[in-house]
Amino acid sequence: MYEYTEDGIYLEVVENAFPYYYNYFLDNPNVAMITWHSQAYSKAFFLTKKRKYADYVFLLNDWSMLKQISQSENETFLGGYGTSPGISTAVYNEGMNDVYLVAKELGDSRIGKYRESIKLSNKFILQLQTTNKKDINALGGFKKSLRNPNQRIDNNQHAINSMIKSLKNYDLIYN
Repeated sequence: MYEYTEDGIYLEVVENAFPYYYNYFLDNPNVAMITWHSQAYSKAFFLTKKRKYADYVFLLNDWSMLKQISQSENETFLGGYGTSPGISTAVYNEGMNDVYLVAKELGDSRIGKYRESIKLSNKFILQLQTTNKKDINALGGFKKSLRNPNQRIDNNQHAINSMIKSLKNYDLIYN
């Protein structure tokens, strides 16, 4: 809202919430915070240029990269997150696209790692999309995992949002 209204109350809310969420993540790191906080605090960084917001987004996404499969005998798992990778990869990738832009802005050395993470995630996520025309009711949707064909609305939302962010960053990531 601050971006549109320039009413300082909106930045104040972000500033007041920051210590709580920062400390909460340190004590309870979890995937649920990655997307939403990467989005919010990367935006806060770009609006305020406060380094603490950039550092928080780095913390979130550096933690998430520890869960990404970058080497595996099963190549279909590459780019996924966790021991049984699935649609949560799209959630991680949303945050990774946000932190990528922060790293680019600051000239941070992690930018190459973020770029490769995004590429791997995109490749994995595309495997989750239903492309078999025999599954007409599920065609185009994103499965929960490579082994679970069930779909949920939020699966599709995260996968599509992840791909849209990657598309917006395409020239930066793929060139």
